[in-house]
Amino acid sequence: KSDIRRLQQTVRTAERIIGVHLPNLQDLYISRVKKRAGNIIQDPSHPGHNL
Repeated sequence: KSDIRRLQQTVRTAERIIGVHLPNLQDLYISRVKKRAGNIIQDPSHPGHNL
């Protein structure tokens, strides 16, 4: 938990420095996992395709 909190704090600091809103780590993680799962489902040659 403390690692996640420190990483999120770094993201918020970067937001203040560059002046742009960035997604939080949890949202970023979820979107990447969904994209990866979708790619596996679409690839019949992938070993996890039938899971």
